[in-house]
Amino acid sequence: RSTMPPTPSLLVIDKPLGPSSRAVLDGMERRLKIGPLGHTGTLDPLASGLLIVLAGSARRLQDMLMASSKTYDAEVTLGATSVTLDGEGPVTTMGTPVPSLSEGDMRELIGRFTGAIEQLPPPHSAVHVGGKRAYELARRGEAPALRPRTVSIDHLELTGRSGNILNLRVRCGPGTYIRSLARDLGEDLGCGAYLSGLRRVVSGPFEVADARTPEEVSEEHLLPLAAILGSFNRVDVDRQDAVRLSLGQSVTGLEVGPDAPTFAWLDDHPVCRLRATDGGARSDLRLREIRREP
Repeated sequence: RSTMPPTPSLLVIDKPLGPSSRAVLDGMERRLKIGPLGHTGTLDPLASGLLIVLAGSARRLQDMLMASSKTYDAEVTLGATSVTLDGEGPVTTMGTPVPSLSEGDMRELIGRFTGAIEQLPPPHSAVHVGGKRAYELARRGEAPALRPRTVSIDHLELTGRSGNILNLRVRCGPGTYIRSLARDLGEDLGCGAYLSGLRRVVSGPFEVADARTPEEVSEEHLLPLAAILGSFNRVDVDRQDAVRLSLGQSVTGLEVGPDAPTFAWLDDHPVCRLRATDGGARSDLRLREIRREP
């Protein structure tokens, strides 16, 4: 019988190649029996690496935590294209010579794809188009009417090259598709390219060295929600105010920061996310039920 963790918690997982993120979570739900699980960002079946899994009321923060910065190690193969933009394919050799690139050429190329850029999502992606997922249309042989959107690539570095294969380190904001980046690099070079390997190595405050495989995690590996909320604005409250906030009441004198979500904390545990009111704040997302002391 499934039981929820007593407090909002998270698990730091190293997702293997092959299964979808949802399939990994489904297997963990069956084995751990700690209730429904969420995550802070999908990894495609052909991608591996960090998957931050949310349990209990931590799942309520899923959308907010998906916006955290993530870092990937990407392998891009030049001289060929892929219908799916990755190794799933089919892959087609272009027959166009791959240009020789000096260090200066690479710096210029990387500079064009760093910062705020316009990016067209992959046809085989979960983006909604006319009420359907783009990949559903693409699998039926239809061309989804996708629109470019602005994404942020904060850091792009060439970490190695072997023949037609480029190894890249990419730190990016939410909504960025590394498959699209590979495609766009190939189009810019005139030789075509696709994403032949991807591993997420950083997500929020966690690194892949912190992670365990889905098969080896147990309830003893559950981390408190505080482990991922330390980078957000924090307001410490006493028990009386924590009770009021957990009941949905307003508390005067609490300042909600304008630049990032603000959380109320009691005894080093997050109580709720705060929303500004006249002269104070109230809870707009409760994480813990705080009882009055007898």
